Amino acid sequence: MSNKIWLDVDGVLCDLAGAVVKQYNTMMMIASQNIVSFKSTTVEGIKNWDWSPGIHKSFIAKTIFNQKDFWQKCRVYEGADDFVVRLLPINRNVIIVSNHHKGGFDDKMIWIDRHFGWVRINKAGIVLSLDKTYLFRKGDIVIDDSPSILNFAKDIGAIPICIDRPWNKESSNPSWNGERYNYNQAINKIVQVM
Repeated sequence: MSNKIWLDVDGVLCDLAGAVVKQYNTMMMIASQNIVSFKSTTVEGIKNWDWSPGIHKSFIAKTIFNQKDFWQKCRVYEGADDFVVRLLPINRNVIIVSNHHKGGFDDKMIWIDRHFGWVRINKAGIVLSLDKTYLFRKGDIVIDDSPSILNFAKDIGAIPICIDRPWNKESSNPSWNGERYNYNQAINKIVQVM
């Protein structure tokens, strides 16, 4: 049996950051209308995995993720569909995986089914987990944007593939010092290591 390819959702397939920033800016503009001038946050302005500077992580988890239909407002990254299509012939053991956020399980699953449910036709899987790292094994390929997930994968002997995003370039807690790839480069790297 071939090793698995674990493909993250948030930050790899789903533009979660874009939706969070848009919702955050809208909420803060309304809240600060008559109090102070508000400087909006941009996705490019997120320099660390903890979403700083700009948005506090607990605010995102408690306020934004739990809003009705939040996940349905998230867009698919340009090129993500093609990336998945190109992965399947390389290794049929592709599993779309994501940690789910408290209160967002159903909405997130609906988003995944709407945009990537077709992978099941190709015998690929979809898994939501409280901690996806329990699923990874030595030799597996882990495609993610999170420095902590990628470092974990590397430490257990899995092959980490970091999808290049603004928040994993300068992140210091945790940091990722490995290569970063766009979708085409990631495909080439996966073909190389298979």
